[in-house]
Amino acid sequence: MQFIRDSQPLIVVCTFLTYPNLVSAALRPLRCAEPLIEKDPTGASVDGIAVGGLGRRLVDSPDVECYQPGDPLFWISVFCLLMVGLGVPAGFGFMLWKGKDRFHDPRFQKTWGFLMSGYEIDRSAWECLILVRKSSGRLIGYQDEKDESS
Repeated sequence: MQFIRDSQPLIVVCTFLTYPNLVSAALRPLRCAEPLIEKDPTGASVDGIAVGGLGRRLVDSPDVECYQPGDPLFWISVFCLLMVGLGVPAGFGFMLWKGKDRFHDPRFQKTWGFLMSGYEIDRSAWECLILVRKSSGRLIGYQDEKDESS
C-alpha cells in the first residue's frame, strides 16, 4: 500500500501526459471516410474493385468497413472515449475538489500541485476543464470532412 501511495504523483503525471494520445486512440476507430478511388466512367471497376459497393472505410485501415451503431466494436470505442475523454478529467477534478481542505498539505501538493499551481483554491480544477476542452477539440478534428462535390 505504501508503494501505491508513493507512486501516486507519477501515476497522475503519466496519466496527464498520455491523455491526448489516449483520446486519439479511442477516436481512431470512429474516424471514417469514403475511399479515394477514381470512378471508371463506365462504372464497372477500377483495378478489379467494384467502386460502387465499397462504402465508408476506416481512415487508419481502409480495408476495414466502418463500424455501424449496431456493431459491438463501435460501442466499445464510444465507451472508451467517454471513459477516457470525460472520466480522466472528472476523476482529477473530483480528487482536487475532495482535497480542497488539504490544499496546502505538502503531500497533497506533491501529488496534485502541478495541476493546480498558479490557480486560486476555488479554481484548482481549471486544468481538468482544459483537458475536457482538449478532448473536445480532438473530437471536432476527427469529424468527417464534408464532400466538396455536393
